[in-house]
Formats: sequence, structure tokens, C-alpha cells
Amino acid sequence: MLSVRQFLPILAALLVLLLFTRTSQQAWLDQHVYDIVGRYYPAAPAGSDQVVLISIDADSINQFGGWPLDRALHASAIRTLTTYGAASITYNLAFAERGAASADSKLLQSVQASGRVVLPLIVEQGRERLPLGLMQLAGASYAHADLPLDSDGVLRRHFLWAGVAYPRWPSLPVATLQLYPQKLMSHYPGLRTPYLHIGFSGRWSRDYELLMPLGLTRRSEELVRFSLKQLLGGEIDPGMIRGKAVFVGVSDARIEAPVRVAGQGAYFSTRIQALMFDALQQGHYLSPTLPLWSELLGAMVTCSLGFLLLLKLPAGLIWVCRSLVVMGLLLPLGLLLQGYWLSMLPTFAGMLAVLLTVTLSGRWKKQKSPE
Repeated sequence: MLSVRQFLPILAALLVLLLFTRTSQQAWLDQHVYDIVGRYYPAAPAGSDQVVLISIDADSINQFGGWPLDRALHASAIRTLTTYGAASITYNLAFAERGAASADSKLLQSVQASGRVVLPLIVEQGRERLPLGLMQLAGASYAHADLPLDSDGVLRRHFLWAGVAYPRWPSLPVATLQLYPQKLMSHYPGLRTPYLHIGFSGRWSRDYELLMPLGLTRRSEELVRFSLKQLLGGEIDPGMIRGKAVFVGVSDARIEAPVRVAGQGAYFSTRIQALMFDALQQGHYLSPTLPLWSELLGAMVTCSLGFLLLLKLPAGLIWVCRSLVVMGLLLPLGLLLQGYWLSMLPTFAGMLAVLLTVTLSGRWKKQKSPE
């Protein structure tokens, strides 16, 4: 007959697992596991040829008189891309302040004439600031350009929707997808966020969380890129632009610092936005799962391993417990291949706790046994 004492090591291991998942160390370790996987994971598909990056690089900035560039140049770039037949023009510059009246007028006219421009908004002191201070701009879609960094200054996640008090603005990649005729999103992937403060505070809120796709380095190398200087100089074949999603943004470290992406190098923000669009329109994204599922998986493997080591089970139950342990170890890998990130750390913590408690209980029994 089974005694309560036989289950104490398993209960102790489950308690260790529960305490581990409630500490900050679990999140810290999980981030490092994700970084390692991102560095060596080779399964990212080849980058799409439907994305074009126009870089406002150091040569372009020097060529056109230094920073900030005259907004008439941006107007000319939008007109040229529109004439070339770009499917969408995501212009990753925050025209937050009013400029020269004539240049602003040209910029507004080019955006209105295009009808396919995406512009970012910015947030200062808890308030959203829209391009040129306009609540609505015909021909333009507004989007957030938020790239939230973790405490170590590394980018690991992307939120498809965000906004002050309520996440009402799509990200730049999602807003581009909404204009892109080849890909219409009927639903949004990612982990939903519970909002307890909607309408009650001015905090920046995010929803539909995704992890940065693995294999980003490979995708970046295959991205079609030109400079603003080449665009305005007429050096680009219109066929390279026609029907493509075009992203325009700064790639000069004097103006914008590159962002470190976990285990995958450092990139300027516009390239990251373009890569996220490329990943979304190909369906290559990585959704985190609720911590509850990794905890339940860890508890299942912990109990199964504990039963195998501590109890004398019938042959059928031994096979079941072994199968559950193997399945618990392979399930996160299978989900990863399907685009879901399930942490294995609770499972490893539970298994280690079982082994330690079984070892300690065995030593305790030897000390108590009569000579």
C-alpha cells in the first residue's frame, strides 16, 4: 500500500517548480534560452522579394545638405515611389513638428496624391503626437513604431497594436499589411494582454505580443535595399519598386542608434519594421504562450518522473509515465516549429528538483536504516 511519505519528494519537487516560476530568475533565464535559440536556429525561410528598404544613409544625408533633410526631399521621394507603383510606402519618420510652410505643403500633397503612405506617431509625456499635428491626413495611415526593449536593452518582442490608454494603433508592419493587396489579415496572431486599466489611465498599452522571429539575420541579408540618394537620383529601375512594400527610414548611426535584437545582431529600426512585415506576410511569426501552460507541462513531467523513480508501477503505467516525460521534452520543440514559444525551464526545474529530492530522501533512508 502506498504511503504519504512516498509522495513527499514529488510534492517537494512541485513546490520548488512553483516557487521557481514565481521568481524573476525564471524570466531572466528564459530570455537567455531564447537568445541562444535565436543565434543557432536555422529554420527561417528565405526573405521575401516583395519588400524594399530605402535607407536614408550617411551618403544621402551628406548629399542633400545634412540632417534634418528638407521635407521637400521627402515629398519628392513619396512622389517617385508612387509613380513607380509601390504597393505601400511606409515612411518611418515622425514629422512631429511643423516645418517650412512650402515644404510641408509639398509633403502633404505628395501623401494625399499617393493614398498608400503609412506614417508613425510618437508619444511624449503620455500624449500621442500625430504627424504634422493632424488628426486625419487623407492618403495616410497612422501607426505606432514602438520597439520595446527588455531591461538589458535588447529587443525580443513586438506588439501588433499599441496606444495610450487603449491599443488602438496598428504597428507599422500591420498598417502596411492593411494596404498591401497581396496579403489581408483576417485575424492577428500573438498573445493577448489583459487590460485592467483601459480608460482609467494614460499609460502606454500594448496588445498581440509576438517574439521577434528566429533567423532574422538570414532574412536581413536577403532584403532588397537602396539608398535615398539612388532613389532621388533616378538610379533605381521602377520594376524593382512596382507592387512592392517599400519601407523608408534612417540608417545613419549619427541620427539613430541601431537596436540590438536578441541573439541576431543590431539593426536600424526601419529594417526591423520591414523584416517584421516580411515575416508577417509570409506567416512566419513566433507567439509566446501563457506561463500557465509551461507550468502545467513542468508539473506533468515532474510527477511522471517522480512516479518512475519512487514507485513500483505496473508495466503499463511505466510505459505511460515514460511517454509523458518524453512528450514533455519534445512538445516545446514541436510547438516552436509551429510558431509558438513554450518555456522549458519549469520542466527542467521540476526534473532537477525530483532528482535532488529522490537523492536526498535515499540518503535519509540509509541514515535511518539499522546497521
